Amino acid sequence: MKLPAARGNGMQVSPNPFNEKITVLFITPQNSLGFISLHKAAGHSVLKQSVTIRRSQNRVTIENLGRLPKGICLAQLTLMERNLYPGFYGIDICNQ
Repeated sequence: MKLPAARGNGMQVSPNPFNEKITVLFITPQNSLGFISLHKAAGHSVLKQSVTIRRSQNRVTIENLGRLPKGICLAQLTLMERNLYPGFYGIDICNQ
């Protein structure tokens, strides 16, 4: 499934680096249920949150992330078990 880019990217995650929460912006062509997953660079999953996805632009905030270990994480958006965007979006976790 090919999707239109949100401001030039398929998915935007901010702030980067983050402490306690992130906001994920993306555009989808249909309503659905999906997941936003965070993975450590080594590949293991550290978070998987279900999200309700609306057709068009979406903004999802994920909170209480201060418990995650410091380091680089990769964000992945999945719609009905299909990865919407090839690859991952790298984000830096900066727990204080």
